[in-house]
Amino acid sequence: MEDKGLILGLLNKFNDADDKAIAFSIYDGNQLTDITYHQFLRDILKTAGFFAENQIHNQHIALAAPNSYHWIVAFYGILASGNVAVLINPALPADMIAEQCRQADVAVFCCESTASEERKAAAVGRKLLCLECIGEASEISLEDVYNADADETIVLLGTSGTTGKSKIVEITSKNMQSSLNNTSYAANSKGLERSLLIIPLFHIGGVISTSVVFHRLRTLCIGRGPINMLADMQALNPTFVPFVPAMMARRSSGV
Repeated sequence: MEDKGLILGLLNKFNDADDKAIAFSIYDGNQLTDITYHQFLRDILKTAGFFAENQIHNQHIALAAPNSYHWIVAFYGILASGNVAVLINPALPADMIAEQCRQADVAVFCCESTASEERKAAAVGRKLLCLECIGEASEISLEDVYNADADETIVLLGTSGTTGKSKIVEITSKNMQSSLNNTSYAANSKGLERSLLIIPLFHIGGVISTSVVFHRLRTLCIGRGPINMLADMQALNPTFVPFVPAMMARRSSGV
């Protein structure tokens, strides 16, 4: 995968996957929806096509939304189009989001198409895009996917600020590839058949743990979040549930 580059390597894996290989199993509380790797790839290439059609290239694009299929498609579409993904906690107050956008030099702000999120985005003062809408474009070809250099920054994210003011951290293609390799080697292949997404995707742990699932062409399960985790697990039947230590601490304290 390294010969083709991080993102192009992953997308080629999706293209070569079996027609029936399931990338996502999504439960909304009522019904279970499966999405194949081939559909996932098409949606990513359509999102990259949206940015290409609108001449959005080499820009810092904020993702400020809860975990979802649309978030993940947007993330890979941003990278495939030669832009930088800026990962932002959507639960932060508008002034903190605005400050992180200023630090990260954000040009475009992606969020859910709800009135509250759009008001927050308006307060940030950046070009606004709806996550559910940016995939409505003509897909680019795999040959047109942007292939970032190893030392090129592809992701920016804000630190938690527990030891002071939150800072923006740069993640290069090489950084992400190394984390992916290390996590992939450490993971039990059989246990990764169906991985439940619980870690927030604005956290690098969320991005890497999902990338490992895709690298192995396994299935990522998306439910309704930590509050409904036990009920969602019964419907989704995951074989692996990654956590970060802070999440375990909150659950053990009853938070």
